[in-house]
Amino acid sequence: MANPEDNPAVQALNAAVATIGQHATNAASSADRAQGAADLAVATRTPQPSWIFALVIGILGLALIILIIGAVIAASNGKMVDTTIVSVVSLIAGGLIGVLAPSPQSGK
Repeated sequence: MANPEDNPAVQALNAAVATIGQHATNAASSADRAQGAADLAVATRTPQPSWIFALVIGILGLALIILIIGAVIAASNGKMVDTTIVSVVSLIAGGLIGVLAPSPQSGK
């Protein structure tokens, strides 16, 4: 009876199994390196200065107040408020919400 190891199909299958094993080892090694890089990025992350957020909130809040007051004055004088002004007010309000919303990582 012939040795199964001499069969070309068995040899090709063994080679494929060895290649798959090597790819799995490489993938695990790459995943470990990626996790290490992510851990390093989190560990070396510098916190954002709080004055930048205060400045952004102040500017957006001031612009929002000015636009709302302007729209109220225009509406009280019988003028129609342009949809562009309404869109800008909505955009600024969304920006304020985005800046003031807690990040998922902070949990606050």
